[in-house]
Amino acid sequence: MNDDTVKRTIRVEKSVDAALVAQAALESKDPSEYITDLLSRHAIDLGVLAAADAKRVKNEIEIKRRARDWAREICVKQFDPDVTLKVFQEFRAEPELNSMYCAAIGGDPMTRGNHTQARINRTLGSIIKRAVNGEAETTPSGHRINATVSDEYIRSYTPLRPATENSMNKGGRK
Repeated sequence: MNDDTVKRTIRVEKSVDAALVAQAALESKDPSEYITDLLSRHAIDLGVLAAADAKRVKNEIEIKRRARDWAREICVKQFDPDVTLKVFQEFRAEPELNSMYCAAIGGDPMTRGNHTQARINRTLGSIIKRAVNGEAETTPSGHRINATVSDEYIRSYTPLRPATENSMNKGGRK
């Protein structure tokens, strides 16, 4: 299955961009995610999507919201480096979330080669990291640590650590 997304470049007034970036920050979203969700919801509201496409897009938006909320809940008392894995395990364990996740990826989560699932999983990983203000755990030499798992909806993930003030001042997250 191929990922059916389109990369599009648009130009907007600086004031519009600033407003969108500010709103994205209020919702703890990356500006690209916020704008994508905004446009997707607009297409749904216009009624121009086929019913199956509208349902799939709604499910993707909802699982992103739930991933953000669940990640925060997991880390509210103490930061958990395995928060990404635990969010995906929650998707699998909770019947409603599992149904939404399967609909959003358009197939069986245990089947390899689903490009839509790969895109959504990468997006969810980024959302989770942002939600808990985390950064990638690294080796002493600065290389990202990668944890491999089996019998999960993800094949691997990067353990996280709380973002440091120093990493935030470098213009981004690791």
